[in-house]
Parts: sequence; C-alpha cells; structure tokens
Amino acid sequence: MARKLKSDNVLFITTILLVALSVVMVYSASAPVALEKYGRASIFLIKQGMWALLGTAMLYIVMRIDYRHYREPAFIWTALTFVSFALIAVYFRAPVNGARRWFGVGGIGIQPSELAKLVAIIFIAAILERRGRRIDDVTYSLLPIAVVVLGLVALILPEPDFGTSMSLLVIAAVMVFAAGLNYRYIAGLALVSLPVLYVVVMGSAYRRRRTLSFLNPWDDPLGDGFQIIQSLIAIGTGGVWGKGLMNGVQKLFYLPEPHTDFIYSVI
Repeated sequence: MARKLKSDNVLFITTILLVALSVVMVYSASAPVALEKYGRASIFLIKQGMWALLGTAMLYIVMRIDYRHYREPAFIWTALTFVSFALIAVYFRAPVNGARRWFGVGGIGIQPSELAKLVAIIFIAAILERRGRRIDDVTYSLLPIAVVVLGLVALILPEPDFGTSMSLLVIAAVMVFAAGLNYRYIAGLALVSLPVLYVVVMGSAYRRRRTLSFLNPWDDPLGDGFQIIQSLIAIGTGGVWGKGLMNGVQKLFYLPEPHTDFIYSVI
C-alpha cells in the first residue's frame, strides 16, 4: 500500500498566522489612502481579507494533492505555456506608471511575472529531481533550465520589470547551487554575469535611473529618489519597534503606495 503523504501542520499554522498579520498590516498602511480615495478606510482591508480567505482555501486544497503530480511533464509544460501567453498578453495592455506588468480579468488584477516565478521553481525542481545526479552535465541538466529561465526573463524584462527578472535568475542559481553544482561552474557563471548585468542595467535609461537612485537617492530627492527617501524616513522614525498600530506618519500621503510597493516601510 502506498504511503500517504502528510502535511506539515506547523508550517501551515505559521503561514495562516503570517497571512492574518499581513492583512492587519495592510489595513494599517492603507486606511488613510482608502479614506481619501473611496471614503471608506476599510475598503482595502475587506478586499485583502477576501483574497486571504480564498488563498487559504486554495492552499488547503493544494496541500491535499500529492506533490508528485506537479512534476508531471504535462502539468509543467501546460503551466509554462499558460504563463508565457500571459506574459505576452500584458504587452497589449495600457501602461500603468510606465510599465506593463498587470492585466485584468473580470475586475481581478493578475501579474503574470509572479506566476512565472512559481512555475519556474516547479520546472527547475522537476529537472533537478530527474537529472540531479548529472548536475554538472551542461547539455543534459543545465541547458534546459537555462533555456526556460532565460526565456521567461526575456519576456519579463521589457515590461519593464528588472527586479522580478533578477529575482528569477537568483532563484534558479540558488536551486542549482543547492543541488550540488560544481564550484567552477558557479565561478564561471559569476564572471560572465557581472559584465552582462552591467550592460543590461546601464543600457536602459529606466533601469539606470532606478539603480542610481537606489544607490544614492539624495541626488534627486524630489524625483527618482523620493520614494526611497520617504521609506528611509519611515523606517528611521519608527525604529525597531515602530510607532504602534495605525500610528505611522509617512503613510499619511508622504510615502507613495504605502499599502503595496512600500508596505515594508510602514510595517
């Protein structure tokens, strides 16, 4: 008789607690903006709470499925095909804040690049599980991973979404490294990646501005560096323990997107 797989209850409960805490933090960060825009301080709390419940239900359902089904080629290639078409679809949407990263389906916003990271992790894990004993064989093990990951990056980078592209590359590198890749390959990859990364960053005015403003936001405190400076002020004034729930100041229309991009500063 096949052994029944058991879920990690501690991990599940910890996840639920973190989700609940996150919903509270979203309310704390979004209340002033929601009240100003929609006349209701709790509108983002309600929406986020609904998504949290839906996500928790989906998490429970996925936990009940044997994870080995996710490594089946039919599932993986279907997921990769869906994500690839979704990444292409965003190019036909109107840009938001100069970027095409989202598209809506029935009033629901979807960011395909985040789905791409999940699918890439499943794909890489499946390859490493099947071919991990020959991890140093470039053609057999590394080339399929490189083709898929670089293909996804090629679709994500022009959105433009440099951050997600780099995080996808880092995820792939860490997974391959953890699988036991020889150090000489890692060193060679690092040597090749540095000049390529420099060209990619400095070859685009948008990415160059974002990188330089991150390194020194005070060069343009009212322009590209404004968001970073406001986040630093929020973190600096709050200190280690913060100012208490709902008592933060920078979320009061100083910090752009306090409940999304810069929620860490509010927390």
